[in-house]
Amino acid sequence: MKRAQENGSTNSHTIVAMIEYIHTHIQQPEFLKLSTLSIYFNFSTNHLSNLFKRQINVPVKQYIDDYKFKVIQNQLNSGSIAKKEIP
Repeated sequence: MKRAQENGSTNSHTIVAMIEYIHTHIQQPEFLKLSTLSIYFNFSTNHLSNLFKRQINVPVKQYIDDYKFKVIQNQLNSGSIAKKEIP
């Protein structure tokens, strides 16, 4: 039982680290490919994808797209970018 709890804790730390990584690199799409994430976090793409979806309840790509949208929306609302500057 302890082993399962350790794995759960490790998985949670991995997901937190992934989210921090995504937030840090949101303007660098080449760093946000699932293949790049799996290399960086040393998991297979399938395992990383399944782990993320199981913990966050959305696929990695959807999480990235949703977060990118929020960042752009915040930039528009604050006036730091104009609509014509949206990537």
